[in-house]
Amino acid sequence: MSIDLSCTIRAGADEAWDYLASPGAFVRISPPFMPLRPVSQADSLRDGVAVLEPRSALPGPLGTRFGPRWVAQHDPAGYVEGERFVDRCVSQPYAGLTGWVHEHTVTAGPDGTAVLGDRVRARVPGPLLSPVFAYRYRQMAHDLDRIRRLAGPDGGRALTVAVTGASGLVGTALCALLGVAGHRVIRLVRGAAGGVDERRWDTADPDPTLLDGVDVLVHLAGASIAGRFTDHHLATVRDSRIGPTRRLAELVAARDGATAMVSSSAIGYYGADCGDR
Repeated sequence: MSIDLSCTIRAGADEAWDYLASPGAFVRISPPFMPLRPVSQADSLRDGVAVLEPRSALPGPLGTRFGPRWVAQHDPAGYVEGERFVDRCVSQPYAGLTGWVHEHTVTAGPDGTAVLGDRVRARVPGPLLSPVFAYRYRQMAHDLDRIRRLAGPDGGRALTVAVTGASGLVGTALCALLGVAGHRVIRLVRGAAGGVDERRWDTADPDPTLLDGVDVLVHLAGASIAGRFTDHHLATVRDSRIGPTRRLAELVAARDGATAMVSSSAIGYYGADCGDR
């Protein structure tokens, strides 16, 4: 069966295409109610590969995800720069069960708008897909509007933003939004760094060059508060925040204004506005 959906959003066609091609778009437009969650975005709309895995809402080790991954291969034969790209499911059992082929289109609409089109050829009931695409269109329109407002009349400038806790709930959403806004994100990780967009962060003794080239540091990392509030657990929560945060702040201070720092840890506890307290 074939399902055709479309939506007109207040953005130029070039803006809409750049959004879909940007790092973070796959996360931003993937609904949280889908049974699969994004693992990696295709690095090219022409011929890249995107991966999803079964979603789990359970924390820690209980959140181990079971089941096969959905692998979507982008088809170069269906690619037209700035206008169309096509992905097809190539992993089993999903490919055999659904025969999924998805054609995405972006065309210029009237009065500076963009028309987003989606044609899905798959053995999937249309009513199951309609909420997914409604979410995608709404999220994309809101993101583009937010980016436009924050950029200001001069369009703003692209920043390099380092993020601790990038794999957490807030960090994942933030990194994706920064990506679609055109900023470069460097994830500070405590394990081995993988690729140019990750740097290893030693929480006890951070490298003096950790923030070289970084405009803004967003510090979100800290041990999860989930668990029994024993003395040991409370000490872990506290120690994972105070010492590492102090050492990062010292690195920022040593950069003489070259890097700004934003730190957030359960700020809801203190209320919306505490002034200088």
